[in-house]
Amino acid sequence: DPERRKAQALGAEVVGWRFVSHNIIEHQTSEKSSLHGAQYSEAHILLVYDRAHETPVVNVFFVMFIVVVLSWMSFLMPPTSISDRLGVTLTMVLTAVALKYVASESLPQLTHLTYIDTYVLGGFVNLAFSAVMQTVVPRLHGDFRDDLTGDPDKYYDIQLTDHVILALCALHWF
Repeated sequence: DPERRKAQALGAEVVGWRFVSHNIIEHQTSEKSSLHGAQYSEAHILLVYDRAHETPVVNVFFVMFIVVVLSWMSFLMPPTSISDRLGVTLTMVLTAVALKYVASESLPQLTHLTYIDTYVLGGFVNLAFSAVMQTVVPRLHGDFRDDLTGDPDKYYDIQLTDHVILALCALHWF
């Protein structure tokens, strides 16, 4: 890449940024503008960079998407396994916290929310909603125990509710 070689020659490589172009303007100062009445050489250098956005897209967006989608797999587990379902979801929450920490270390510190911040926060909302619903939905269907042998309709009602909540989570995320 000729532009990269130019950046290397200028000593202007910056990690996380792509060197786009440069412009060097050379001229002589006038004797009138000099304090000592002498003429000096000046060079004005303009370096243009572009942020390399591929790394955050892969490292944050794609990974957070996978974490949230994997948390939805807990809705496919039997509704009687509340602790197992919450275990999967809370593991994904911890994974998302680690991802947020790594992302905040590798991205520039800004005073406003970026699109990446909003996306990650949306993922946290989705994970929290999933965890709450996995705990609350069985309670909404009455006295819920680990065995549903007495009322099979209750089991199917909970599964239907789970599928509706899963659909809402997916719609929220996309």
